[in-house]
Amino acid sequence: SYSMINTEDRWSPALRAISQVTQALEAEVSFGLTLFPDPTSNNVDSTEVNMCQSWGRDLYNCQEDVSACSPGRVLVQTEVNNSFSVREALNNYPPVPNQATPTYSALQAASEALLMEQSDSAEKVVILVTDGMPGCNFQNNPTTCTCLTSAPFFCEFDNFAGMCLDDNRTVQEVTRLTGLGIKTIVVGMTIGLPTEGPCISNNECASGGQACMNGGCVNLAPSVLSNMARAGGDPNGQYYSVDNLNEIEAQITRATASVAPCVFDIADIPEALYDRLVVYLDGDVVPKDENRMNGWWAERGVLEFYGNTCDSVRDGMSHRIAARCE
Repeated sequence: SYSMINTEDRWSPALRAISQVTQALEAEVSFGLTLFPDPTSNNVDSTEVNMCQSWGRDLYNCQEDVSACSPGRVLVQTEVNNSFSVREALNNYPPVPNQATPTYSALQAASEALLMEQSDSAEKVVILVTDGMPGCNFQNNPTTCTCLTSAPFFCEFDNFAGMCLDDNRTVQEVTRLTGLGIKTIVVGMTIGLPTEGPCISNNECASGGQACMNGGCVNLAPSVLSNMARAGGDPNGQYYSVDNLNEIEAQITRATASVAPCVFDIADIPEALYDRLVVYLDGDVVPKDENRMNGWWAERGVLEFYGNTCDSVRDGMSHRIAARCE
């Protein structure tokens, strides 16, 4: 969305992190890229325009709103050695004015691309990087929804359904992906949340993305992001939280690097030789650990790293791994 560069540059550190990690891991991980809204679309969905108008908003503004909410699109299909294509797409399509946050559609597009793959990969993952809460559902009632704009009561008084919080539908979509075997990792930039304070008349909150709870206006971003992370497969609802500009690059790096493999195929080494196997990570010997707590263990043609060793592999850097009989 345009907020990625509107008041401060959140885009550049995000782009740097994604570029660096995809380049480091491109030989082991198939990366693709979905951007939302679709930066190449000039189409305006007439059905959504009609839904927008049904709340009382005029045709011109509805066309603008629907355009800003153009459904997410896969710009780069997933494959190995793909970092250049990812970086090129990010460079070619920076945020521009009139771009909102159609998260639900982006998740749909990404999952459809993953499900079309013929890969036998054991893990399919969506890494969702967002600096705003999901919106762009024109079925939401603007007079009763949680409004995402900072302008007081803009959704209610201007019939602005496109800026209503679309958390329920989005969390349900993440849950659907989990059921299909697709994990969702959430990177949430909660930079510059409005100040929390007492509710105003009719138990309402003027600031965007807040709800009146027990007489106080509460920022919903942390709970919405946590619900998405929990639905995506983290039982504790942990997401990669970005509270200030300095954290963007590090947190996106951690999130993206977390998909680096810690499991390796050693089917060409007979199991009878595992006792003689010595494993190296960047030239250093990795301890063998039959308890599978920290180090490596191998069985049935598979070698896996555990604990700190796996964490080291998932630091977003390139690594050299070797296993040989000595």
